[in-house]
Amino acid sequence: MIKRKIFPNDTNSTVRLLVLPLWLICLYAIGLLVSETAAFSLWLVCSFFLFVLLDPWAEYFKARKWGTGITAVVLVLSATLLTFGTVYVLGVLFSGVVTELQQSKKIFFHAFDSLTATWDGWTTNLLGSHATSTAANSVVSKVEVVHGSTFGGEWGGSILHGIGNAATIFTFALLVPILSFFILIERDGLSRVFAQAYTVPGTGHIIWQKIVTSTRAFFVGNFVLGLITFPLFAGLFWAFWVPSVFTVAALATVFNLIPFLGAVLSGFLPAVELYAHTQTFGAPLGLYGCCVGIHFIIADFVTPKLLGSQVNINATTSTIALVAWGELWGGVGLILAIPMTSLIKILFEHSQFFWLQWIAGLMSDDVETVLKVSEVEHSDE
Repeated sequence: MIKRKIFPNDTNSTVRLLVLPLWLICLYAIGLLVSETAAFSLWLVCSFFLFVLLDPWAEYFKARKWGTGITAVVLVLSATLLTFGTVYVLGVLFSGVVTELQQSKKIFFHAFDSLTATWDGWTTNLLGSHATSTAANSVVSKVEVVHGSTFGGEWGGSILHGIGNAATIFTFALLVPILSFFILIERDGLSRVFAQAYTVPGTGHIIWQKIVTSTRAFFVGNFVLGLITFPLFAGLFWAFWVPSVFTVAALATVFNLIPFLGAVLSGFLPAVELYAHTQTFGAPLGLYGCCVGIHFIIADFVTPKLLGSQVNINATTSTIALVAWGELWGGVGLILAIPMTSLIKILFEHSQFFWLQWIAGLMSDDVETVLKVSEVEHSDE
């Protein structure tokens, strides 16, 4: 007989009133710890996701009688070479991106100053002579505008938040494959230990398969989406005569991969670039609208075909996750927000705690699936 203890709805229990606040306090404590140890946490998370992506290949070579050590060496070296090769190719193709953005930034600030002066003139004419005399008698502080690095200031701090300087990035880039290598070496023992964490036989294996499927669907699916959207953006920007077509198209493609927020971010930089060179609003607004249209077409028709229901995170949870992980880890947090949240949801929906199953239901895009999982795992209680 199935006991419907899916949600904590026992009104006779006084403890239930303390459960949710307790979980919120734990969540805050974990978030604070992750934020304060951002570099270390990112190292662990990136190493784990690399292991998740390589694990199916490790199983493939294991079935063909390859040794564990040889398999780990081949997979980690291949992943490392592929990653550094991709970064090198992107660096060669878009080596002038910082210089181009710096030039566009100067043009944009010049146009912005001109627009501000025009607006001040209109305001003065509307307010009349009283505003003019008041402005004449006011003390104006001298402000020197320094055009620094393109990635300086708050923007640069947001992008690099949680990563650190270049030396830290390089160090952790080397440590990620090392940790993934050791996890691959010990994967058989770790899988046996992980399986003992659940009372229902086979639950650990099911959870791991869901994590692997969700992670691969996200990363591989977004890579394919990038290959599809890049030529679309490049053609669109070429039609609007946007400077540095391929560089701006590459940045728009990366921003477009961010769920929901990509609709806002993908068209912002191209529109600013176009406005900085045309000094008009019509073309930039039209370009921005086209970028938003491309984002929603890809999100509504292409993404479901590639990702399907493997990630299974609803729009509300995705938006909260992007803001939360972005606040914790900056730009890297935006990239890892969805797979991290999907991993947490999978663990919650197979938890023995009803509150966590309830939270997993709130996070899920397919609530019925979560309810069925809870029913099956509690049918024998």
